[in-house]
Amino acid sequence: MTKKLILLFLFPFTIYSQTKITETEKYKQVCLIWGLMKYHHPDVSRGIYNWDLELISLLNSIEDIVEQEELNKELNYFITKYDNSATEFKNISINIDSEKIFKKNFKYDWIDEFAFNQEIKTRLVKLKNNSNIGDYYASSSKLTKMISFENEKGFLNFNPLLKNHRLLELYSFWNIIQYWDVNKYLTDINWIDNLDELIKSFINDKSIKEYEVSKLHMLAMLNDSHSYKTSMYFYETLFRYSPSFGVKVINDSLLVTSVYNETLTEKNNIDLGEIIVKINDTSISDYINTNFSKLISTSNDTYLRYRLNHLILRSSVDSLRVHSLDINGNLKEKKLKLYKSFKRENYKSLIQPEKTNWKKITAKITYINLANITSKEFAKILKQNKTDDGIILDLRNYPRNLKLNDFSKHFYPEKKSLSKYYFL
Repeated sequence: MTKKLILLFLFPFTIYSQTKITETEKYKQVCLIWGLMKYHHPDVSRGIYNWDLELISLLNSIEDIVEQEELNKELNYFITKYDNSATEFKNISINIDSEKIFKKNFKYDWIDEFAFNQEIKTRLVKLKNNSNIGDYYASSSKLTKMISFENEKGFLNFNPLLKNHRLLELYSFWNIIQYWDVNKYLTDINWIDNLDELIKSFINDKSIKEYEVSKLHMLAMLNDSHSYKTSMYFYETLFRYSPSFGVKVINDSLLVTSVYNETLTEKNNIDLGEIIVKINDTSISDYINTNFSKLISTSNDTYLRYRLNHLILRSSVDSLRVHSLDINGNLKEKKLKLYKSFKRENYKSLIQPEKTNWKKITAKITYINLANITSKEFAKILKQNKTDDGIILDLRNYPRNLKLNDFSKHFYPEKKSLSKYYFL
């Protein structure tokens, strides 16, 4: 029997695996690093570089990267390429646990949460701790301490149909809030946790309309009623058509409070005092949540509904189907015609504005309408009725002739702390 000798040659070998990353993860890391360098790097923060153009260049270079290791190489090069012999970092030691320091917005946990290599993490921590910071992109008024972004000029030849241009706008706005909005900690969702959803949205926008909606959604995430965006595009597309009457959102219904064009409103079989309870077979609350809650920045649901009084029946199409209760309580279903424009004729309103500057509600209660009253008359009325049990100040308007001092000198004659302000 022939014996065969089998020789096994064993060679040492190593299997290298690459860490795959999603598009969202990739662009999120770029956003965070680009923003940190913009406001913390000794030279970048002084406007030495065209930081918008540098971002576009970086985004172009990582377009096809799908692995973290390859991305780390690009990011490490990006972080270090702006350092030179004249770049001076200064390390400031802050006791972040001190009770005297407002720290709710101090969010740098992301440095350790991503799969950055150690070299990148070390450099990011160095940037975070740097105190040699310029004021080119964000400057503070010496008098008011208000932050100015006057050097945010926008990107030349900006094209919203280009993904990297849209990301530039997202990164710019998001990082302004990240580093300079003292109320950031009050948002319903942590600001950094919104970034994934925003990146997906801005990446996938295929039209101007989608891009405009993404920007509105971004603003809505601030949950701040003072953050308001509008434009001609806004009204010429999303809310191009409007009804010939006005409504007020009350709970889960719309009360018809005014008629702008009597002829058109009668054609729609709508009357003053009518109550609309459904739009396109959807309850008013659900219709608001679906169509508006992600488009309008408000701090609470009550203010959102107030803002919708003039928007809720506007649409990108020329008709809506509504269910309504007439003044006799009968439920009706109708097709509501909307219009691009119409002439105002025979205006009618359920609400009659108060024209009297002041009046006695009872012998011991005085009503004061602040809309048009003068400082002199206001002081006289308060003096005449200082023994009243109560005074009603109607604040459902913007007083035209009064100043804050007109109130404080009567109600708070002695100085006292009214509010506290945080400045960066």
